[in-house]
Amino acid sequence: MEQLALAARSIHDMPLYVNAAMNSRGRKPGDYPSAGPLAHLIDFWNAGAPSIDFLAPDIYDTGFRMWAGRYAIPARPQDGGVVRNRLFIPETRCCRDCGVRAMYAFGEHDALGFSPFAIDQASADETDNITKAYNLLRQVSNLKPADRKNSWGLLFDQEDTERIIDDEGTVMTCRHYYTLPWDPRATDGTQWPEGGAMLIKVGRYDYLLAGCGVVVDFKTRTEKEQEQNKTLGEDGFAQSETPGTVVGR
Repeated sequence: MEQLALAARSIHDMPLYVNAAMNSRGRKPGDYPSAGPLAHLIDFWNAGAPSIDFLAPDIYDTGFRMWAGRYAIPARPQDGGVVRNRLFIPETRCCRDCGVRAMYAFGEHDALGFSPFAIDQASADETDNITKAYNLLRQVSNLKPADRKNSWGLLFDQEDTERIIDDEGTVMTCRHYYTLPWDPRATDGTQWPEGGAMLIKVGRYDYLLAGCGVVVDFKTRTEKEQEQNKTLGEDGFAQSETPGTVVGR
């Protein structure tokens, strides 16, 4: 691969990458196209083919956040601030959830790209989510780099429903939309779609939320500590010890 990369560089200096079929579901080499830049082999690839700019995962199975995190490798002090591996997803399953996964990848890891496979052959039901996500990303791209103070990615499903972010004393409790106590789909046996978003800080107390299927609650650290000592009723408001009295959130 290094020889191929050097040959390509001699013709045109363009970014080079290699994508990998994941060894998920406990599959062994031979059960999938092995020998690619798998997550546990990244160091070998970086040593043997340093002319390749980044290594990219094909994500088709469950565990999207886990696989994305293993390929989004930040810089170390000894790297001089250079990111060791920028996340680029050249292939992923085109489904109802891929739009929110894209929002997560760009928000959490500043992904270089996100490409649902065979999107031109998918049904409208499968592409509606990613079409809306790309429209949001197009709008967010109008933000100047200087306007982005920080960003996070949110991605929830039926098992993983919450993430708490403490940003300089502003505590953001981010949850799947179906966790709202008045939504009947939370408990009626409905299979939850994934919910995801980009949460972008644009000022000291200003945030931009772009995504679908999430709800975010903002509190100070003190308010969050007080909330954890309260019991919430079915309507989402805190119950006091005196019957008939409700304490606002």
